[in-house]
Amino acid sequence: MVDFKERSTKESVCEFLRQIRKANPNRKILIVLDNFGSHHAKKTRSVAKELNITLVFLPPYSPDLNPIEYIWKSIKRKLSPQLINTEEELKTKV
Repeated sequence: MVDFKERSTKESVCEFLRQIRKANPNRKILIVLDNFGSHHAKKTRSVAKELNITLVFLPPYSPDLNPIEYIWKSIKRKLSPQLINTEEELKTKV
């Protein structure tokens, strides 16, 4: 599991790819990504190619194809009426 505490930058995405490859040295890897800028960055695509990782991009403006969007929607619905003051409190409620 990769835990991101920082913004998604091309560097953090490349590090994620390296960690995935390290954990799966002899396996075929295909990752489906949305169209966030750091996912499409030239450096990201270059590192993926170097690591023999296939990147597949969702079509633009298609949140219905991105499973995480359903999770975000559910979390927003449950948490929006609540006041959350700390990261720990947020983790507990999620």
